[in-house]
Amino acid sequence: MGARRGGDSTNRRTEGAGLDQWEGGAGARGPRRGAGRGARGCAGRRAPGAGEKAGGALRRAARGRGGAGARMGAARRRRGAVGLGLGLLVALGLLAPRGAGALYAPGGPVADLTAKGFRKRVLGAREPWMVEFYAPWCGHCKALVPEYEKAAKSRKELHFGAVDADSERELGGQYGVQGFPTLKIFLPGGKVRDYEGQRTAGAMSKALKEAYPVVPQLPAEGEKLEAFAGHTGAPLRFVLFTDKGDTPFPWKVTAARYGRKGKPGQEILFASVKQAQKKPGAWKRLLGEVAPDLAPPQKEDLPRVAALGRTPDGRATVWWLPTDAAKDSAGLGAWYKEVREKYKAWKADGAAEQAEL
Repeated sequence: MGARRGGDSTNRRTEGAGLDQWEGGAGARGPRRGAGRGARGCAGRRAPGAGEKAGGALRRAARGRGGAGARMGAARRRRGAVGLGLGLLVALGLLAPRGAGALYAPGGPVADLTAKGFRKRVLGAREPWMVEFYAPWCGHCKALVPEYEKAAKSRKELHFGAVDADSERELGGQYGVQGFPTLKIFLPGGKVRDYEGQRTAGAMSKALKEAYPVVPQLPAEGEKLEAFAGHTGAPLRFVLFTDKGDTPFPWKVTAARYGRKGKPGQEILFASVKQAQKKPGAWKRLLGEVAPDLAPPQKEDLPRVAALGRTPDGRATVWWLPTDAAKDSAGLGAWYKEVREKYKAWKADGAAEQAEL
């Protein structure tokens, strides 16, 4: 196994104190300055396959039997050779079943990925994935396991997977894997990029969080605000009003999971108003139609989350996230589903009223 130059030091400090209610779950900051990138890896050599091992065992067994093998017909030898060799090795306990050399246990924090479900699970995902391509015999891959699993456990929203590229060679080749371990981030929409950062739990989880799609930010006034406020092709528009200077991660996760674009009349839009206490104009423009008497919030009133509903016939309403509701991605997701049901009932009631007129 060859090795590229690079350090292997890691930062194993326990981090996460001081997270606010939007940052539920275990958090981890990046590694200390000077921590090694962990860039060492195993060259992409090919490990002996089961058939090669079996063939060698069969030849050795045949030599021990003397001329017995010579009396077998050529066709019979071709049909039975591999099966006999594999059966012998399995019986002797020398051949492990496929997957026995996997570095990550089934059902653990790191998903075991194969070519069969890769397209649907990773390429078709609405959220980014970090995927490690490894070989069971690679020492550097084995050394990465603790940090990679720690990263996968850092936040339940994050998706970490691993591919045994020694078994799934076609899948590894499709993405240009030439050495192990190779880490890649798969983005929604089909884009793939190499991860070349530090191989510590904090650095890897941070990179995956930053790979989530950006939630549109609404200004206090201007064309961008007008386009969102006057959008008639979106039955539902969700807006976070926050006193923070950036978008909380759970809101980014919720937007990635449930946002819909492209089909008029079916779009579901998400946006944020950062430092909303300083942007009363955005509050009045977005809520003036449905809550004209509601005063803009002060900093102590935030965060607030509004779901703005609109029907094709021009009716409009608003639903608010309860102030005591959970503001992690699970809580926001549950509220989103409640709003969807409320919208359907509200739309149906309006249609029934119109029919009676």
